[in-house]
Amino acid sequence: MQELAHFVLFEGNDPFTLPQMMVDWVPSSIPGIKVPVNRYKYYHSKVSLIVNGPDGTDVKSAAEDCLRQAALKSMIAGLIAGYASGGSAAFAAAVSTFTSTVDSCVEEKLQHGLDITAEVKNEGGWGDWQ
Repeated sequence: MQELAHFVLFEGNDPFTLPQMMVDWVPSSIPGIKVPVNRYKYYHSKVSLIVNGPDGTDVKSAAEDCLRQAALKSMIAGLIAGYASGGSAAFAAAVSTFTSTVDSCVEEKLQHGLDITAEVKNEGGWGDWQ
């Protein structure tokens, strides 16, 4: 199996994780007086979609053509599912539609069955104090 595509869906401060906060005392312009300053640490997240499939240049070129179609179909499916479920099912619907669309499109182009999988990878960690 080789990696056919790698998409970064989101990279930045995680909007669903509250930042950590601490109070730091720093010297003021008045000698001997310190003032409180709030410092924050945010959770940084990177969510990727990785599409894997069998080796071969014919598979990779067919997959690249099909990826464009699948991206549009999965976006539409995600929007519809997100609207219907209040957002909770949007990502799962988009990924499953994406995978099945790429799989069926490549099989149709190459005229034989293939095993194409999509994997969601979520890497993250706390950043530095700001």
